[in-house]
Amino acid sequence: MNKYKIILTPFWSIPMWLASSLNSSAVIVAGSNGANGTNSSPEQLRQIASGFNYENNVIAIEGGAGVYLGPGTKGDTGYVLTADHLKELTIGSSITIAGENHKVISRSQINTSDLSLYEIGKSRVGKLPDLPTVTIASTHPSINDQILMTGRGTRVQGTDNNSRTSDMINKGGYDVYEWGPASKTISFGLNNVAGDIPWAMGNATAEWTNSLGYKGSEFYIRFDDPGAGNYTTSWEGMASRGDSGAPVFIKRNGIWELSGITSVALSNGNQPKDTSGFKNAASFSNLAEYHSDISKYGNFTLVPEPSTTFLVATGATAALIRRKRKQIPPK
Repeated sequence: MNKYKIILTPFWSIPMWLASSLNSSAVIVAGSNGANGTNSSPEQLRQIASGFNYENNVIAIEGGAGVYLGPGTKGDTGYVLTADHLKELTIGSSITIAGENHKVISRSQINTSDLSLYEIGKSRVGKLPDLPTVTIASTHPSINDQILMTGRGTRVQGTDNNSRTSDMINKGGYDVYEWGPASKTISFGLNNVAGDIPWAMGNATAEWTNSLGYKGSEFYIRFDDPGAGNYTTSWEGMASRGDSGAPVFIKRNGIWELSGITSVALSNGNQPKDTSGFKNAASFSNLAEYHSDISKYGNFTLVPEPSTTFLVATGATAALIRRKRKQIPPK
């Protein structure tokens, strides 16, 4: 059985969708597809995620990020879902969605999970965000389901610039991607639901209590080596610092469903801190388990409408709370 250290990866800066690449990436992607911000290109997103139209729903919050779900049942407030361990967003504070500021009205933790739902009011001009209503998954993930990840984590760029290699760096005798500061750019990666996480016992999902005491249903991915010659065709993604609270999606019957919220990254026990290596894992809160708990706040199961613009916001720097076996006070 592998020994893991559990790394909690809260956001501290604000995301930005851009139409061109920057010199950093978000979700860590192996090889040249994750180099120099390639995986932040909307054009590339459209190629690997046909029909995805929730770019603007991935939003910034103070100290983190989340996903705008849509209007509530009353129609005069909306809802944002994120990780519960992101505590910086407070009642009465402001949140920017699609260029407009909205006041935070209330916060509700979803059961005992690492999920929080924030209610927001209308903007100064009396409107809720003109964005598609998110479809929340009611079907539990299965092993090998492909997921689309979003996030703001960055990797320190390797130096070999060889498109046939992983372009990793060597740190402490390990070939890894070293975590950089959280990016202003939200990017993306692909992975598949794993069934070989020890406590999942061969299942796609598992009920477990993480190192912060959150108990709930989660699903998992492995960061697998795509192999020599495949680094320009694989979009293998892995979570890192700056990715907590970010949404992940699974496409079913032609519709992208919000299936999870990034919770923790897990690495091998002897691996250098602040790095990601092949065979590491990440976990996501399983929204199918909480579908009814969330949907009672609004009709978040509609077929999405088209969206053609990208969210632009500003950002700061990233921080990290680390856990190994038992909880350690935040730095």
